[in-house]
Amino acid sequence: MKNLNQVKLELETASNLMIGAGAVMKLAGSYSRKEYQEQILPTMKPPNLKIDGFSGLMSWDHAYLVTLWKQNKKNFQNLPLSLQPQYEKLLLAYKMMASSHRKICSKFGGGEVGGSVKHPTKNALLALEKIVQARWQMI
Repeated sequence: MKNLNQVKLELETASNLMIGAGAVMKLAGSYSRKEYQEQILPTMKPPNLKIDGFSGLMSWDHAYLVTLWKQNKKNFQNLPLSLQPQYEKLLLAYKMMASSHRKICSKFGGGEVGGSVKHPTKNALLALEKIVQARWQMI
């Protein structure tokens, strides 16, 4: 395992990123359906994005974080007690972020076929739940 101070910093950084992502989703979820459709949804589609099918999976920081989780899955199970507070914060941050994502998805039609920005022919809530469970297994 890396230097414990480095692992502590990485756990704290990952937690803070998820807390921030969850806060942004919570803020977006406070909009009305009309405001969401007119102001937020267009930012996730062309011409505001170069490709169709927006997803957090497209961002480098998300991809890197998931790669780190995959690489460290076994390490999460064997963390020293001194890193337990940071690990617990990571778990809580993930739960908060996933909950915020579910709420915004649910509020703005993600429970219906056609509600997914990435896969318009799928039920976004069902797809999101599979992703949430897979990520939870990593951490």
